[in-house]
Amino acid sequence: MRSDARNDCHHALADPASNEAKWELTELDSQLAWEWTRREVSLAVSSITLEGVLHRRMEDCIDKVAKGWGNQRLKEWMWSEFVIGQRKRLKEENWQRKERMEGEMRAASEWAEREGRLWREQGQFNPQCQWEAGMRFIDEKWAAGIEGGHSALENVEFDLKKLAKGNAPWGFNDDSMKTSVEQARKRFKRCRWHPQRQNERCLMDSIIKRLNDADSEQDYQYPNPDPQVTRNFVKLASLQLQSQVCAALVYDVGGCDKQAIHDVIKKSTTRSVIRVDLSLLDSIPENDHLLYIGTSSGIELAFIQRNRERWWNEQMGNSSTFYFSPQALGGRYVLSWRGIIAHIFVFLITPSRLRLHLLHSRRRTNTSVSIQENGKEIRRIPTNEIPEELQLKDFELDQFEPGRHELELVVVGSAYRLRDIIIEFFNDPPPQSTVDRTEYYNATENDVPL
Repeated sequence: MRSDARNDCHHALADPASNEAKWELTELDSQLAWEWTRREVSLAVSSITLEGVLHRRMEDCIDKVAKGWGNQRLKEWMWSEFVIGQRKRLKEENWQRKERMEGEMRAASEWAEREGRLWREQGQFNPQCQWEAGMRFIDEKWAAGIEGGHSALENVEFDLKKLAKGNAPWGFNDDSMKTSVEQARKRFKRCRWHPQRQNERCLMDSIIKRLNDADSEQDYQYPNPDPQVTRNFVKLASLQLQSQVCAALVYDVGGCDKQAIHDVIKKSTTRSVIRVDLSLLDSIPENDHLLYIGTSSGIELAFIQRNRERWWNEQMGNSSTFYFSPQALGGRYVLSWRGIIAHIFVFLITPSRLRLHLLHSRRRTNTSVSIQENGKEIRRIPTNEIPEELQLKDFELDQFEPGRHELELVVVGSAYRLRDIIIEFFNDPPPQSTVDRTEYYNATENDVPL
């Protein structure tokens, strides 16, 4: 999880020695603590639920055996042995969980030390506080689940959100630190692990349902994170059986059958798919989240256009989003060598200047990118402003008037690689008579990657 998530620490990619990089990476270590806590809590809920299924089945089995022998004391003994074995299994699983969490915490701490970021020197931002709080929380929930069963864990997600919020440090030393940490926190919170965890949870729930509904020899296993299925950009054909838990944002579906394509398009995390066979286009199921389908014909389905229109209609303040429309995927990035690689939607209720943060790179020396609106170029990014390795670069744009603005990143020349886009607003205060000042400043805080 950590190695892939590090790609979202933009300053760490651009300048690993900067203070912003150190703050981003320290925030990553803290967010890792909560993500591992969430995964382990999900496992606890599933394990306790599975034991409930086994409990009901064993109860029926023991009743039948005891009636056949006509022996109440035999029933009591069998039931006592089952309960003892059940508690032993759950305690052993909790012990394995402790070893996993402690091992992950040590690995994160050692990684930080190699980067010159000793946790103990981070003051109130010391990530160890979050790791330890998470481990105490899981201990409490495991104990409650062993004693009270599934009903004791009904409010566990709410309790975890409350705990994480209460343990988030906010004593920033300066504005630069606050901006860097808050942007990183939003990126991890909104789009990094949540889709993958939701898909893992759906997989666990389906296993539990099969075990509950009928006899099954399928074993329940802890879902170990696989770097191949936690990427933002995935070539579906290479995933094979692992595609069932993939949570990518952009898929290359070239060479895949109809069912595999339908499965990823139905996932709420999917935003763009490319290289769709034209013969399969009409069979794609309608949904309310897909924003782009790339085909050799350029044909667009009506529901995708409606999805974009819905986004515009739902905006109540200054806001933005984007989607990728590349020609190919490269593992860590999307790739194009001509044409539009990304569309950026900007909705404004007040005049605002924009700054684009592009995490990008080029392959050769004759690459440039044109930022356009309605076919008119508003900024050209020449070759010398595009690095050869993925780096975060800032590009200032002029002031935009209120209304809808769709910007396009158009690649000119050879290969251009893009990983992420962040849109930042710089607003002049609106007249007090037209917009409530509190609502205005709340509306302008924006960092929504895809």
